[in-house]
Amino acid sequence: MKENLINFIINLNINKSFLTFLISMLPILEIRGALPISIIFFKLSALKSFVLCALGNIFIIIPFMIFVEKFLNLEKYDFLKNLSFFRWWISKTKKNETLIKKYGTLGLLIFVAIPLPSTGAYTGALLASLLKIKKLNALYFIALGVIIAGIITLIITKGITLI
Repeated sequence: MKENLINFIINLNINKSFLTFLISMLPILEIRGALPISIIFFKLSALKSFVLCALGNIFIIIPFMIFVEKFLNLEKYDFLKNLSFFRWWISKTKKNETLIKKYGTLGLLIFVAIPLPSTGAYTGALLASLLKIKKLNALYFIALGVIIAGIITLIITKGITLI
């Protein structure tokens, strides 16, 4: 099934640069998933892939930061309390509050920069919103975290392609 999905994406009749940009906006994949896909499967250059992925991953966080704040304000409504994924995501995210409370926006940068599942820009933006960090400050440090995560992912991806 995974191979079918990869083949489907590779064979889409969409500009691969644009597709790379779009994939980098997807939650969970973000720059960590889009960068290897772009380099390995779409055969785009490392520099072009990095720029497209970083821009896409950072760009989507701006509207998300606005949305997540509105979503958290709606949490008081019963129908949202029943959305188990969002409850799970918020409770899992709250477990990382101590890093940000201890180190502030630098902690937010470190959290986003670690290229592991559930440590990306979306979760960083959720954390920033939960901790009431000013949006512009949060965006700046999330963007730096995305760039660092991208550099780490790029090094790993290039290492894999050399094997």
